[in-house]
Amino acid sequence: MDPRVEKLGAFIKFLESELGREVKDRLKLQKYVFIADHFGLNSGYDFSMYVRGPYSPELAEDYYRRLDVESTLPPEFRSQDFINLVKDKDVKWLEIAATVLLIYDYNRERGVSREDIIKIATKIKPWANERVNGVLDELIKSNLIRL
Repeated sequence: MDPRVEKLGAFIKFLESELGREVKDRLKLQKYVFIADHFGLNSGYDFSMYVRGPYSPELAEDYYRRLDVESTLPPEFRSQDFINLVKDKDVKWLEIAATVLLIYDYNRERGVSREDIIKIATKIKPWANERVNGVLDELIKSNLIRL
């Protein structure tokens, strides 16, 4: 079996165990995987910006074909830090967080300020204007963004 699919299956089992419910929302799963990669999951999926934030077509495909697997998550995955950040967050928070992280990733090499991130994020997602600051603060506190 494809190691990426095995890791996805293990990650979904981990999520369901930690969150106490089945992961059926594909949009949330996309954001969970993208954010978890920043905590060391190294899922192997490539993400691009889409309407609802970072999205991987390959991840969507694999979600549908995943089998019940007996696989473990990589030891470098900071699972508790990840869960502490995302537990009880709604889909809009996840979308904003993943979008902000992708903006940061794309612009980190050139240098990006807090103001730059907020400006770009609110241009992409004007409806999120009032939440971007708070989400950005949480990502900074979690050491996912260093400004």
